[in-house]
Formats: sequence, C-alpha cells, structure tokens
Amino acid sequence: MKRKERIEKLLEKLGANLYEREDILAKCLLAALSGESVFMYGPPGTAKSLIARRVACAFAETGYFECLMNRFTTPEELFGPVSLKALKEDRYLRKTENCLPEAEFAFLDEIWKAGPGILNTLLTILNERKFRNDGTVCDVPLKGIVAASNETPAQGQGLEALYDRFAIRLKVEPLKKKDNFMTLLGGDRVQGTVKVEKELAFDENEWTAMMGEIDKVKFSEDACNIIHAVRKAIEDYNSDIEKKKNTKKTRLYVSDRRWQKIARVLKTAAYLCDRDEVLPVDTAILASSLWSDPSQQTDVQKMVEDAMRENSIQETVALDEWEEEVDSRETIINETLYHSANKYETKTINGVEYFEVSPQGSNTLIYIRADKLGTSGSHGAVDQHGSQLSDWAYTFNGSETCSITHTIYYGQSQDYRFEPKKIFKAGDRKCFSPKVKNELQKDISLLEEKREEIERAVNQRISEVRAKNATPFVSEAQQKLLIAAQSEILERLGSGRMRLERIKQKIDNHING
Repeated sequence: MKRKERIEKLLEKLGANLYEREDILAKCLLAALSGESVFMYGPPGTAKSLIARRVACAFAETGYFECLMNRFTTPEELFGPVSLKALKEDRYLRKTENCLPEAEFAFLDEIWKAGPGILNTLLTILNERKFRNDGTVCDVPLKGIVAASNETPAQGQGLEALYDRFAIRLKVEPLKKKDNFMTLLGGDRVQGTVKVEKELAFDENEWTAMMGEIDKVKFSEDACNIIHAVRKAIEDYNSDIEKKKNTKKTRLYVSDRRWQKIARVLKTAAYLCDRDEVLPVDTAILASSLWSDPSQQTDVQKMVEDAMRENSIQETVALDEWEEEVDSRETIINETLYHSANKYETKTINGVEYFEVSPQGSNTLIYIRADKLGTSGSHGAVDQHGSQLSDWAYTFNGSETCSITHTIYYGQSQDYRFEPKKIFKAGDRKCFSPKVKNELQKDISLLEEKREEIERAVNQRISEVRAKNATPFVSEAQQKLLIAAQSEILERLGSGRMRLERIKQKIDNHING
C-alpha cells in the first residue's frame, strides 16, 4: 500500500463521526508523524481533546498520557511521584511509569494555566526528547504532544521558548454548518478512541526508520521561492506595523528554530504523499505554522496564499521577462512603422531650425524658431541670415497656430496668423525597405518561439504538479488556489500569443495598405 493511500485510510478511521475537523485532524496527525508538537487554540467543548485521543490511535504503541493543567498542577502530575525508597537512599528519583516521560503521545489541556516553573520543565522534553531523572538523562519515547487552550501564553512569563516549540498552531471553532450541527445533536456520543487496523498504525521501528527517510526529502525550487516570499511578506508586515505605529496588530516573529521545525513538517507531508521533494501545495501548511496570536491568522493566511499564487511556477519569471521584451519590441516596431511626432517644413539657418513665413500682403520673408512651437511668450523674428528683425514678433500661445505682429511705426501694427506646414503627422505611416520588413517579422517569430518554449515548460510542469498535487494535509480550496494560479499563467501565455498576432497583422497591414 502506498503511503498516501495509507494516510487517507487512516484519516478516514480517525475522523469517524467528527465533523468540520478533517483539516485539523490531518495536520495533528502530520505533526505527530513529523515528531513535532501541535497547539490547538479554541473555546472549551470543540473536540480538542477528542482529536488528540484519536491521533494517538494512529500509533501501535499505546503509551498515551493526558493531563488537564491548572495553576496548582505539580511536577508529580506530569513527571511522576518521587520514589520514597530512593529518597531514603539519598536519591531524587521519580517513578515515571504512566507519566509523560514514558508516553508515546501526550495531550496537555489548558496548558498555559500551569505555572511557568512546570511549563519550562517541558522544554527539553519537547525539543530534545530528554528527561533528567536522578542525575541520569533518559530518552523520552514521545512522538508528539498536542497542547490546547483558549488563550495564548501570557506576556512576561518567560514562556516564549516553550510556545516556539509548537510547529503547528490550529484554531478550533464550534461547528458552523447547520446539517453537521443537527447531526451532532441527534447522533450517538462520539467515542474518544477508534480501532485502527495493524497495517494502518505506525509502530516504533517503522516510525524511527521514517524519521531517517524524511531527512532525504528536498525542497523544490518553487517551494523555496514561496517560502522566501512569505519571509519577505512577514518583514514587510512588521515594518508596516512599526511605520504606522499600529497598536491593533502585533509583530510576527518566527525563530530559526521554528522555521526548522516547520521545514520538517513540510518534508513529512511530501514523504507521506510518496514524494521526494516538497512542492508548492505543501507550503499551504505554513498558514497553520507561522501565527502566534490568533488575530494574526487572517493576515498570515493571505501572505501564504499570495506567495503561492505568485510563485507556484518558476516559469513565471521567464514569462515576466518575455512580456517586458514584447513591450520593448512593440515600441521599436511602432517607431519603425509610424511617425511618433508631427514633422514640419523648416529651413536651417546657422544650425537652427526655423519656419519660413511670408506674411500675406507683405513682400518680406521672416523666420521664426521651430523649437518655440507649442510654447508661450513673445519672441523676435529673424531674416534669412539669422539677424534680428526688430519690427517683427511672434507668439505661439501654447499651440501650433502662431500670432505674428508687424510694427509699422509707433502706434501702428499689422497682425498675421501662421500655421506651420506639416510634411507628415504623428501616426502617419513610414516607408521602409523590404529588408526592414523581414527584420521586424523575424523579431516577432523569435518572440513567438520563446513564448512557445515557455508554454511547453509550463504545461509540462502543470501536468507533473497536478499529478502530485493531491494531499490529505491541505484543504481542497488551497489546492484549487494553485490550479487557478497555474491556469492564470496559461491565460497570460494565450494573451501573449494574440498580442503577437496583432503586431504581425499591424506589420502586414502597413506593408499592404
């Protein structure tokens, strides 16, 4: 049986009679199989303890430990009572049978209600799977801990290091769908444990061997791009909070240690789906790993989904560059095919372009500077040698029409209007040789070849990814998000093809018109 098929059957068993908890159950199981810990946030009565007990059933060994914690919880409740016999021998030895140090799987309910002293003792157990007993460091067989609470750790209690050990954070809410709620009301009491067939459960030897195999899983380039994009989004998020002095939002902090733990979870998700690399679909799990305060969950979800949408196919970069190349090439083609500005009939005098004007009714030729076209202000005209004519002045008034004033004598003047003669207008076609035409068509052909190359690569990648995209650890909605992003790339490629067709048609029309 393939690993993915086995996980799907196992989740079906563990999820019997549980409603709207499929994703939470899957991620809890994933964390346990990764050797990592889970924190579930939510109000009482939302099946948090039930989920933990069900996940424990996935393991062949039955060493399950559970503790409802409060501010009076003592070390003896978690780690076992001190041996009186050992005390008489001047030894401080705890009897750990049926307690946390000998558990395969543990559930700590209302974890943050316990005192900091108790909680900080959990650090080495969660991170290193070690417990110090009477001077001897013992290995803890613990595969995973699920902790639950309706609050996050209080600030200033030194609990950040412990909270950082929880690689997966899940928000558990009451049932929302009416049908599921009514089924809950009318159904039998849901059992905390279920019987799991031997071929589905994981035993100690198999789990240990699996830990070594997971180390060999690599990250695909697309998955790396998404992770880096998310990290950058977190930096921008924190920077925005500081810049705006936003007191309603709290900074997101993800330690290097937690990133390492998260990476372990992603690798496990890939391994359990019979893959040897982490794909973009697996990175959706980041949305259940990066938040610390529940108020951050929506923002984190958006960061992850945006990163998945924008970085799920590495050919996106090639497509972006191709589109920029098309923009540049189309600009050059337009400049080759059409005049970009009006061209006027001018005469050069002493290296300066002038309009030659013969005012009606006057035998005089005057010259006004062409570079004053479209400006405002009054200027003096010159003669054919470039010498200033004191009795002639002109003003363009910001348009192509020029007002000319000839001062005949004091108090007497004659006004004229002048509009420069256009040789051609902006947008008029240019003439060019067959050689230029062939070069333009060759440019378009090269662009089309490059587009087809990108399209082939994208289609091949999409085919590969969709075949491997299904995973029980990511919701269908998030899987569809990737498919939509991939379809968007194909749409852009299709638009690019039509754009090239329009450019080719423009060249043909120019030649044949």
